[in-house]
This record gives sequence, structure tokens and C-alpha cells, in this order.
Amino acid sequence: MATLSLKKPPVAESAAASPVAQPAREDRPKRNPLDRLPPEVRKAAEWIKETWPNAFDSPRLPIAIGSGDIILSAKPDHIDARAVGRAMNFLMRDPEYVEALATDGAMRFDLYGVKADPVSEADRQSAAMDLHSRALRAAAKKG
Repeated sequence: MATLSLKKPPVAESAAASPVAQPAREDRPKRNPLDRLPPEVRKAAEWIKETWPNAFDSPRLPIAIGSGDIILSAKPDHIDARAVGRAMNFLMRDPEYVEALATDGAMRFDLYGVKADPVSEADRQSAAMDLHSRALRAAAKKG
């Protein structure tokens, strides 16, 4: 009768001495955050960013209340309305966008980059709380 051994097999000395080198974080190519979206949502997000670059390129600006309705009404037929909603949600959760909302004295801008209204104190506080909870999650993840 054979016995089961839970011991790890010996590692060759050359393999143990030379771990696979990982590129430094700053040396890695920067990923496009849209890459992790489903294809139809990515297509909608790309369309939004191409159509209104003043509102969705860096630096990110808090967009005016009601901009989502304008975006939906301008949507081409080949892009699904639900995908546009999900893309907007993704773009509004972007850390750079949330930081812009959380800034004291932040202003909202229309889709063409023209100042509209100040960010409400409630929206600013909500964004600040979101950033704080993201930082806590990141710290907990590091251990």
C-alpha cells in the first residue's frame, strides 16, 4: 500500500536562487481602464469620450447635472441605452472624477467644458467619503 506524502518536492538550486524578475510598477505599460468593461459598455464609453472630450479627458471635470440626459438623447442607434448608462456610471466612478468632485469650491461644467454650477456641498462630501473609503479598502488590502 502506497503512502501519500505532503512534502514539497525539492527545488533545483538554480530555480530557487533566481526568481523571475517582475518589472517595477512604473515600468509596466499603463492599462486602459476601459479594457475591463464588457464590449458594448466599452464602445459606449469610447463614444462618450470621443464626442465630448472637454468633459471626459484629463483633467476630469465634474459634469453638470442633467448631462446624462443630453448624452442619452444624442446616442446613435448602434449603441445600446443601457450600455450608455453603465458607461456613464463607470466614468463617474473614476478616481480622478471623484477627486475633482471632492475638491473645495469645485465647479460643474457642461459637456463642452463651460462652467455651469458649483458642486453642491452634499455631492462634495459624498465624493470625499467615497475617496476615504477607497483609501481604507486599499490600506486593508495591503495588510
